[in-house]
Amino acid sequence: MLSSIFYFLIFGIGGIVLPFFPIWLLDTGLSVAQIGYVLGIGTMLKVVSNPATMMIVDVTGRLRAVALALILIVWVCYAGLIKVTSFSYIIALYFAISCFFAPLMPLADRYSVYVTEKTGSAFGSKRLWGTVGFLLTSLGGGLIFNMWGVRPLPIVMLVLFAIMGVVALNMPKSIRTIGERSSLFDKTNPLIQVVSNSRLIGMITACALIQCSNAYLYSFSSVVWTEQYGFTAGVIALIWSVGLVAEIAMFTFADRLIDRFGIKTILLSASVVTMVRWGLLGSYTFLPTIVMAQLLQAFTLSLNISVLMRYIIENTSQNIKASAISLYMTLGIGLFLSLMILLTTGLGLGVDKSGFYVMIIPVFLAAVITILLNPSKRQSS
Repeated sequence: MLSSIFYFLIFGIGGIVLPFFPIWLLDTGLSVAQIGYVLGIGTMLKVVSNPATMMIVDVTGRLRAVALALILIVWVCYAGLIKVTSFSYIIALYFAISCFFAPLMPLADRYSVYVTEKTGSAFGSKRLWGTVGFLLTSLGGGLIFNMWGVRPLPIVMLVLFAIMGVVALNMPKSIRTIGERSSLFDKTNPLIQVVSNSRLIGMITACALIQCSNAYLYSFSSVVWTEQYGFTAGVIALIWSVGLVAEIAMFTFADRLIDRFGIKTILLSASVVTMVRWGLLGSYTFLPTIVMAQLLQAFTLSLNISVLMRYIIENTSQNIKASAISLYMTLGIGLFLSLMILLTTGLGLGVDKSGFYVMIIPVFLAAVITILLNPSKRQSS
């Protein structure tokens, strides 16, 4: 139950930040180009903070202490955004937020994997509550920001992070398995063990490429839908919520699909459907078509992450799981995603729906890797 609540909160925060933070930046006076560079470079910081933090979790097992430290730092940074003074001030605080908020995502996954192995429950049954949190806060955010504008966003963040801190106090103090050894300074370094496993790296890279294709959706879609299509915050919240409902539905039976068809087939289907999704969003402005495309988020996210977590649970040792998850996050919502944001910004597509077409590129690469991928015999049966 605790892991489900933590998922609910961390993705609930995402339900505010992803749709509305770009609009908040626009409201403070930043240009579309400035927003693109802030989001892109800020996201790039995950390349360092994610693996560094999760290696500490793997080596020490100190899940609770790490979570509390990250939450406190981010809370202080959002408090600083209540009064905006300059562009450089926003950049400094957002970079700090990106650096210390990012590891909370793989940390939540690592905690869920720990609970899954300990109780035998399905990963999707816990992860779906993250999507529920995103859905409810994005809808609630749409209502709040329709009434009062987006300026109260930092205050909403302070409330959510305070609640998350209370939940983190009840996490297990340590999740380290007795007898397993790892170190930051020799060949037992968790990250070194992960990158030396070619099959695991192939899985992580393919899933990260699919995940990073959300870059345009996460960074510019709300701006395009607001500035070009004239959609209100409430309509934007509805568009996001449709994808989230599809996610929830898929999470409920993702494990059964993986059992039935195998990792390779499911991952390839996620790639193909995701390419169709970005093609639809890049081609049409008709709201029902956009809503239909958002239903395909079940493949882009739910199946994608469920496949990877199943593989990590069944094919990696306890002392490298956090680092494996963090590498996926580092690439999927860090390095690769930043590069895609910067690419679309550099191409001048910040307010052009054609930016969705660019997102097909990494998904195509993921499909190629998946075709070449040779999962373990156990997973492909």
